Amino acid sequence: MAISAKNITADAQKNAKKSQNLQTQFSQKIVPAAQSLAQNSRKIQNSHNLLLSGEKQLSTGVATFSTKMNEFNTNEQKIPESTAQLLGGINTLNLGMNTLNSGATKLQDGSNLLTSQLSSGAEKLSKINFSDESAKNIATPVKSEVSNNSGDATYGKAMAPYFIALGLFVGAISFNIVFPIQNKPKKNRSALKWWLSRVGIMAGFAGVETLVLTIIFSGIFNISPADINSFVLNSYVSAFSFLLTVHALMFAFGRVGQFASIVFMILQLASSGGMFPIATTPQIFQNMAPFMPLYYSLTAFRQAILGGLSQPIFESSIFSLIIFGLIFGVISLLAYYVKMSSSENKTLSSNKI
Repeated sequence: MAISAKNITADAQKNAKKSQNLQTQFSQKIVPAAQSLAQNSRKIQNSHNLLLSGEKQLSTGVATFSTKMNEFNTNEQKIPESTAQLLGGINTLNLGMNTLNSGATKLQDGSNLLTSQLSSGAEKLSKINFSDESAKNIATPVKSEVSNNSGDATYGKAMAPYFIALGLFVGAISFNIVFPIQNKPKKNRSALKWWLSRVGIMAGFAGVETLVLTIIFSGIFNISPADINSFVLNSYVSAFSFLLTVHALMFAFGRVGQFASIVFMILQLASSGGMFPIATTPQIFQNMAPFMPLYYSLTAFRQAILGGLSQPIFESSIFSLIIFGLIFGVISLLAYYVKMSSSENKTLSSNKI
């Protein structure tokens, strides 16, 4: 029994040593192998992921390649057309180069000619004796001279023709409004005698206007006209012509004629060229000026007061004012005949009744 127990103990110790040896070998060989296997597994997993990523990139690259191939095929079809355009551009460029070469040649010829002419001109100038007088003539080739045709005219004197002519026209309107022009004569007179009586009164009133105007202008304001005789003549002719003009309008049309006279005066203010030269006014007023008596009166007053125009212009203006007076005088005479005739017809009809 004792031997058997020893044997068992010895076997147990041997088995323990073998087990210990196996554990040692396991820890020395199996564990590192397992660790290496785990590391390799991770590497395999990473490689697999890289493979999947590469597969995606490959798919994207294939799609991009397909797109670029389509673009290449499209552009390949445009190559012949672009080639033709390129050849056309090259031909145009060649033509332009030829033109440029021709122009460069002409430019060189012109430059040579300019150089030659400048040299020739410099040689000629060197032979010229250029004095100070010649330099002044070149520096100021034209001399301006101011000519005052109106003498020592002040602003007030320069505006006098405008306001005098306007005042005479306003006087004509005032006279025909205040004077009872529509009243019929108490005695049986003919239309001509009735008209002549009114014209005589207006002629006398024009004389009074001229006298008062001359005294105020020369005596009170101490303004000397360039030609006193022309001043007096134009004052009377203008006043009488304006009176006849306004009288014809008011006698023929009554209150409507009064309004027409004022409108006529306003139109003359714009078209007579009183404040500024007639050439600076709108074209419509320039066209109206020859048909306005105030325009001719103002022109004649400018010659009479300031001078500087010409005697024919003054005479032409006086003649135009006389024509205006005659025309409106005849119109007023016809209006007298019409009014007298209508008055006689009313009288006859009332007598019959």
